[in-house]
Amino acid sequence: MRFCAKNGFEARGCPGAAEAYDAMYETRFDLILSDIMMPGVDGFDFAETVRELDELLLRIHALLRRAGVASSKRLTVGALTMDAEERTTTLNGSEIPLTVQEFNLLFKLLSYPKKTFTRAQLMDEFWDADTSSSTRTVDVCITKLRDKLSGCEDFEIITVHGLGYKAVLK
Repeated sequence: MRFCAKNGFEARGCPGAAEAYDAMYETRFDLILSDIMMPGVDGFDFAETVRELDELLLRIHALLRRAGVASSKRLTVGALTMDAEERTTTLNGSEIPLTVQEFNLLFKLLSYPKKTFTRAQLMDEFWDADTSSSTRTVDVCITKLRDKLSGCEDFEIITVHGLGYKAVLK
């Protein structure tokens, strides 16, 4: 490790496979050097596990890209900005107070403009499975969203009769 550090590389050592796995959950490494004779696990098995984890990450990223899911947790549509990490929504610089369900519904609809989501899909995603609420709860939430965002002219939440809702950008 000292050799790597002296040559400008940031290095981290682990006494065994368990510690290496823990380190990999905390940090994304560019390169892993491993001993074949590791304590507790065969070095070849360790390398195979690392390769499988790396392939899994690549598949996850590819699926999210194909699905059009943004890696950004910030969404801007005209004068409206939503920040998923801070759980804030601002319109023309003024914060709009939204409930958790309102925020989640709006973020979902705006992340996939023109895509229709059924009431059941939205209920399954944002309400507990054991909730006593009906799909009409989604209707109430959408009505409240429309009221709170009546000053926004950059998109519209459209009712798809008999099905659900979608956001349409203007």
